[in-house]
Amino acid sequence: MRDIYRKRSRSGVALRGDEENIRELRSLLGRVKDASEQLRDLEEEFQVFKGAFFEGILILIDGKIRYANDAAAAMFGLDPREMAGLDGCDFIKRECRDGFVSRMLEGGEDHYEIEVSRSDGTTLPVSIRVKGVEYRGSPAKAVSLMDVTHFKETERRLIEEKSFTESLFENLPDVFYVADLSGRLIKWNKSMRDVSGCSDRELAAKNIMDFIAEEDIPRVMTSLSNALVSGLGEVVKVEVMTSEGTRIDYEFFGSVLTDRAGNPVGISGIGRDLSSREES
Repeated sequence: MRDIYRKRSRSGVALRGDEENIRELRSLLGRVKDASEQLRDLEEEFQVFKGAFFEGILILIDGKIRYANDAAAAMFGLDPREMAGLDGCDFIKRECRDGFVSRMLEGGEDHYEIEVSRSDGTTLPVSIRVKGVEYRGSPAKAVSLMDVTHFKETERRLIEEKSFTESLFENLPDVFYVADLSGRLIKWNKSMRDVSGCSDRELAAKNIMDFIAEEDIPRVMTSLSNALVSGLGEVVKVEVMTSEGTRIDYEFFGSVLTDRAGNPVGISGIGRDLSSREES
């Protein structure tokens, strides 16, 4: 027992004599603890930021998904862990697949708009950007995906609205035109073609004054000048000259077209045939 006590005593003395090493060890342990806490904080921040990304992010190596963030997984209706190891091209709508793969193989950063397939069988229009990166020591492709459903729907509505407006414009019973500030015709409707007797190609080379009787031109010029100054349209009665030389009584209302800053950029006018009124 006495020998064992002596060994412990000697061991204790040796430790007390190594206080500097103990302090260094404690300091090292403290730094490790601090580093661990910082790492934990960084991991928590990363998870927050990862979940806050509105864009989907995929990392592909040899076409296989190695990483998917929450936003990307949600686009496909899957959990991020379910996507690991899957072929990235399996999510691309079949008719879009060949073109997308061939362009990806060309390398470099590129931008695409394609449709992808979701787990429930529906499709989703997405905007995709691809860039070559290095991931865990291996060459990879970083793919960002943005759901463009809202933009596509807005685009569709704009196209429909534009089509409706152009149809309305084209089929107005009255003559309608748009011209630049010099009077050169820019746009016109079917009634303008019918009344003037000119084709679209011929009208594109015409000035609005080419269809006004010579004696009425000064009044039209005065009316346009007043409109440019006041910004208000005026009604003027004139005789319209057709390509065959026929004169038709018309009443025109002209207005000034401006840009967003309020600067005049052109004129528009709508004209109504008065001859039928006079006959009745």
